[in-house]
Amino acid sequence: MKKVLLVVTKKGQKKKHLTRRLNVLSAGKIEFKLVRLSDFTIEFNGKKVEVRVEGESVSNFDLVYFRRVGDMMSIAGSLAICFDALGLEVSRCIFQPHGSSSEQAFCFAQTFFVWATSAANPFLF
Repeated sequence: MKKVLLVVTKKGQKKKHLTRRLNVLSAGKIEFKLVRLSDFTIEFNGKKVEVRVEGESVSNFDLVYFRRVGDMMSIAGSLAICFDALGLEVSRCIFQPHGSSSEQAFCFAQTFFVWATSAANPFLF
């Protein structure tokens, strides 16, 4: 089963509902986990970096999607650099200018389509 982190600044009802629906719609093929930026811990040991979220290593996840990080862009960017160093797939939509809700939804859908159909990460719905 593939595992996806949905990273937000606040866990509101709409984001929790979205996560529950994605888990239902994926029919056990993908596990979506909603986490806040404040849930991450980063440890450095020499040149080695370890990132954990709610006590779990982020290396256990296949994709990280940043969703509306607001004024915490620098923290999201720092985490993205760590994720790159660990070889995790990271959605780049967050680093584009914010648009309408439909543009954000398109970016969300595009991220999962590209990830699911890429040769590097073969996956079928």
